[in-house]
Amino acid sequence: MQRHVAAPKHLADLADPRWKRIAIANPEHAPYGLAAKQALEKAGIWAQLDGRLVLGENVQAALQYAQTRNADVAIVALSLAVVNDGGEFLPIEPTMHEPLDQELVVCGTGEEADRARQLVAFIASPDGREIMTRYGFLLPGEQPKP
Repeated sequence: MQRHVAAPKHLADLADPRWKRIAIANPEHAPYGLAAKQALEKAGIWAQLDGRLVLGENVQAALQYAQTRNADVAIVALSLAVVNDGGEFLPIEPTMHEPLDQELVVCGTGEEADRARQLVAFIASPDGREIMTRYGFLLPGEQPKP
């Protein structure tokens, strides 16, 4: 495993053989893995990575491969990348893959459901949206901040 290799500057840089193992979530069943595959295809390098991809069960497992140095790099959710200690990250343009739509639903009634609705209201507030955007959770049509 190579150490002290500069992070890629562009997604297409992953075609360079210095990146021996590239971790992604399994695109057959993991939404972030499918998005990674789509981005790599759009960058024109998917076929070149054959034999170098390490598939995690999910996006967290893909990150763990990189954290434990079982992969040189991992393509993961921005929300995981920005809180990863000691790592560098390269944001992938949202136009490189289909949108990853997620929803928040409050079920039930009573005190716990009321507290959950308060959380939803905070998330929808300007302060909550600023936090969510910082971690890569965008509303449809919302653009990431630099």
